[in-house]
Amino acid sequence: GVVATQLFRELLPSQTSTSTSSSIADDYSGSSRSFLDALVSSSSSLILKSPEEGARTLIYAAVAPQVVSGSYMVDCEQQQVSPAGRDYQSAQKLWDLSTQLLDEKLAAAE
Repeated sequence: GVVATQLFRELLPSQTSTSTSSSIADDYSGSSRSFLDALVSSSSSLILKSPEEGARTLIYAAVAPQVVSGSYMVDCEQQQVSPAGRDYQSAQKLWDLSTQLLDEKLAAAE
């Protein structure tokens, strides 16, 4: 969707960028990480797939000759991206807001 599209646009054009988006992992504080771990742990059985289930579509997309590079895949099937997922202005706004909020959270944790 829109987040994956913007992540792709932010990270792939210049993988050597020193922007906030490429340094998030380096700046991620322990307290924020603990919260994220707790959130994922408590809800994972409800919404997440097993590692095997999660990898199935990725592997299929990587090796199946009929899959078009860059396709949106769900459960080993190519899907049409919704109009909201193709809205680049909304994607940029969401990305900017997300990085602003993350920067604020990281600054407060210092």
